Amino acid sequence: MLEKSSVCPHHEAFLYELFVNTRLDEVTAWGWDESTKENFLKMQWTAQSRHFASEYPNVEHYVIRHEGQLVGRQMTSSTEQDVLLIDIAILPNYRNQGIGTALIVELQELAKRSRKRLRLSVLKTSAAVSLYHRLGFVTDKENDLYYFMKWFTTQNVFKEDA
Repeated sequence: MLEKSSVCPHHEAFLYELFVNTRLDEVTAWGWDESTKENFLKMQWTAQSRHFASEYPNVEHYVIRHEGQLVGRQMTSSTEQDVLLIDIAILPNYRNQGIGTALIVELQELAKRSRKRLRLSVLKTSAAVSLYHRLGFVTDKENDLYYFMKWFTTQNVFKEDA
């Protein structure tokens, strides 16, 4: 069973651990020593946290529990036209168990009820790209690193971007 609850200050250590787990393979591949990796990850964590706080002042930030265990986080925000999936992260041992799918389907239902699009960005190299395609997302734009994807149904009513 999945549970979402708002992030509290006592979740900070878990959120940092989760962040490290999502970046560790990439950073390890660079061949850095442990101290350099740790310093880099702390710097990146701080930069990401500040970026999210400044870009999304009305963020809804949740920790995700599966069978009582902290397993991930989800960050969303809304605009007049869109529900934005800012970040979703699941600990490696809990991936491929339907947790991410359930969270995204829940957001799709919210977007549908709100008559909004659901938007996200994802690294082109992320395994989540295939999940998003399977759930009906289409690539709206892209750059060298990211796909900018959207999902909507014909039941969504919104003003199209000019």
